Amino acid sequence: MYVAFSVYAWLITLGCNLTGGLENE
Repeated sequence: MYVAFSVYAWLITLGCNLTGGLENE
């Protein structure tokens, strides 16, 4: 349960970083 939540949160963070990086550049 906790592990699944951690992975889910990590994916969201990674996606936001990738999207933000593309928008910033």
